[in-house]
Amino acid sequence: KETCFPVDSQVTLQGLQRSPELNGRKGIVRSGLWTGSRQNVYLPDLQKYVMVKPDNLTWSSSSSKSFEQLSVAELKRILQTKDLTITQAQMRGMDKEELIERVRDLTTYHDISFQFMHKKEK
Repeated sequence: KETCFPVDSQVTLQGLQRSPELNGRKGIVRSGLWTGSRQNVYLPDLQKYVMVKPDNLTWSSSSSKSFEQLSVAELKRILQTKDLTITQAQMRGMDKEELIERVRDLTTYHDISFQFMHKKEK
């Protein structure tokens, strides 16, 4: 299984070897995974599209609205990946707002970047 960011997520490019001048640029994800395991990302300040591996993307600090766009299943997957103390039973009792709050707490207080948002079935 491969992972990618949901379409319309606000991201920051990082760790690019071939185009290091793009590191730190903010963009908006415009596709799921394409051939070559890359996503199409629009860079508004440069008015251009680039193909980037999800490993070279992190959530932009201004991406809080992206959490609302995620499904309950995606939010639960984030919590399971990043909060090893949470159980299925604990998550079963949480509504979407509680899940979003918990995910935001993890990103705010632990500076975690999520790269496991949406799993693509092979």
